[in-house]
Amino acid sequence: KNITIFKLENQSWNQIDQFSADDSNRVTMLSERRVQITPTNQLVYGDYYVKIESGAFGNGSGNFYAGIDDETTWKFTYRSPIPTVELFLPADEGNILNATDNLEITFDRNVDLQAGGSITIYKSGSSESETITLPDLGKVTVASKKVTINPATPFVEGSSYYVKIASNTICDSSDTNYCYEIDNATTWNFSFPSITSLPEISQLSPVDDSVMDQINTLQITFNKNVIAKGGNITIYNSNGPVVFDTIASTDNSKVTVINKIVTIDPQAPFATGNEYYVLIDGDAFDDGTGADKYFAGINSPERWNFTFDLADGDMSGDGTPNLTDVIIGLQVLAGIDPVAGLHHSAWLADVDGDKVIGIEEVIFVLRYLAFP
Repeated sequence: KNITIFKLENQSWNQIDQFSADDSNRVTMLSERRVQITPTNQLVYGDYYVKIESGAFGNGSGNFYAGIDDETTWKFTYRSPIPTVELFLPADEGNILNATDNLEITFDRNVDLQAGGSITIYKSGSSESETITLPDLGKVTVASKKVTINPATPFVEGSSYYVKIASNTICDSSDTNYCYEIDNATTWNFSFPSITSLPEISQLSPVDDSVMDQINTLQITFNKNVIAKGGNITIYNSNGPVVFDTIASTDNSKVTVINKIVTIDPQAPFATGNEYYVLIDGDAFDDGTGADKYFAGINSPERWNFTFDLADGDMSGDGTPNLTDVIIGLQVLAGIDPVAGLHHSAWLADVDGDKVIGIEEVIFVLRYLAFP
């Protein structure tokens, strides 16, 4: 009958040892009631449980031990007196994603920070480093098992880093004689990969060369996250052309930046029947990495232009054909001044190309309402 030992590795339980209960090299009877089990290999720090097959042990009267066939009856942790790292963020040999990312260490127990201790972040292959001496709550904090490091110096694209932690810095909160230490360049090292691409437009709204019957805001979706840097966004009315609005990219009342998406709200209404185009300075947006990777901008009226027009049959200009448009059309046909709300460019709602509101438009709206 076998004795089997399992260890928790990478969030799953794995069998690490198995031997017969009658293997005298592994199992020793210390007395009639005590058994010593010696694993094949020295256990390393971690979580374990043991299974014992039914009948592995018995007494002289023919009675046998029922065994252990679950993960909880004999479960234990072999723990180092020194705090052990459960998780580095970024992982060792991993990557950070942003120039201002925090570093995090999660331990196997609660830890405290010790005054006078230090954490040093080295830039590989150079003399550059940042040493944080504790206490410095603006740069290093602890919450139970997790230590968060917020360096003052941004990481640089295309560079690698490693971290050293002095031996008197992070200690077991229940016994500060036991402290964690990194004294080499290999335990925790990571990179900030070079992102060679500049921010580029992935999508525009309104779409270039489109005709829209309703425009409230303009939107640009980039291929990567961006931040506003202060250059201008200028919207032109093509009739002239004349400037419709000039907006600084950092104007939070008119420009919203969320990750890859920039939303522009001129706040003044676009005029129906007019064509517009947008130009953007080459210093309006960059990718926020600290490497001066700017969006090249838009410097041609042909790159992003659109026309604000009415939908077919939408004589009131409220965005959709409805009964108000039927009434307007009938009043026009009867020679009566249309009700208040007739759009000043109502002819743009023309459906048959004659640039006149007539019976065709009324029929169109009625059909639209009957079969939307």
